[in-house]
Amino acid sequence: MFDCIDSNYLRISGPFQVQSFGIVRSVFGISAKLFITIASGTIYILSIESYPTSVRSQAMALLNGAKILGAICSPWLALELRKVNFYLPFIVMSSVCLLTGLTSFFITESKGISTLEVVEQI
Repeated sequence: MFDCIDSNYLRISGPFQVQSFGIVRSVFGISAKLFITIASGTIYILSIESYPTSVRSQAMALLNGAKILGAICSPWLALELRKVNFYLPFIVMSSVCLLTGLTSFFITESKGISTLEVVEQI
């Protein structure tokens, strides 16, 4: 029927069928990056409070390495899952996010509690 402003943003053709969601994808992508950054900062703070001072640097290095490894592997995981089913990467990654959110309810509150200094205090 007609094309909107730019074919990269939103193209409507035929009986109002949407071919591309460029603006919507951009908004969701930027929003996802925002929430991932917030979650990463929160996990970092909680991790610092969880480990005793004597092993904190080693534990944080291990967590940082796991985070980098996950960031490296996730694009290839998404590509391989997409070969099985188009929606499978979205299902797997949103399930992991949902599981992480649900397990966060079991994290104990650390407000007013001093941080651990040695491993024996655990």
